[in-house]
Amino acid sequence: MKKWMVLGLLVALSAPVFAGDKCDSDCPMKMKGPKQEMMKMDPAFKAKMEAEKAQRKARKARFKQTEEKLEKLVKQYKSAKEGSKKQAAAREEIAQVLSGVRDEQIAFRAEKLQEFEERLGDMKAGLAREQEPAAKAAWVEQMTQRVISEDGDLEDALEQQGRLYGPKALRGPAPMGPQEGHLPPPPPPGME
Repeated sequence: MKKWMVLGLLVALSAPVFAGDKCDSDCPMKMKGPKQEMMKMDPAFKAKMEAEKAQRKARKARFKQTEEKLEKLVKQYKSAKEGSKKQAAAREEIAQVLSGVRDEQIAFRAEKLQEFEERLGDMKAGLAREQEPAAKAAWVEQMTQRVISEDGDLEDALEQQGRLYGPKALRGPAPMGPQEGHLPPPPPPGME
């Protein structure tokens, strides 16, 4: 009897998990985070993410084929007589396959390093733009308005801008790189 009660309780508690999806296309449970928001707003970003997804899928398929090939070669190696030419040939073929895998790894890392260097260059250029006196003055003017409207709450004002430098800054993910719009727009005509 006790087992049935526990089972009934578990089924009742897990029922919402299996209830299904009742959201439409704008369901907040489906889309979370800045990447998904960017995909909604920018079709070029969405296309880039889809291309990267296709590359990952292709890379995973190639990896699976390589793994299957290696499994066959290892079976041949182990089934061959110790020290035979067949075993030496299988070992050489395994080494060739692994050499190709290592070449792919190195090429992938070089590609990612190049992408990082490009992002780093963009970030340095963005920082140089932000360090200009005119940009700094515009930012100070805009943040003055925000802090006044937020009753002196600097953290909320910075959070509205999308860049935190206070205690909440330690919680969120790292920025994805420089983006247009970080420099504040010029103040409205009446505020100059």
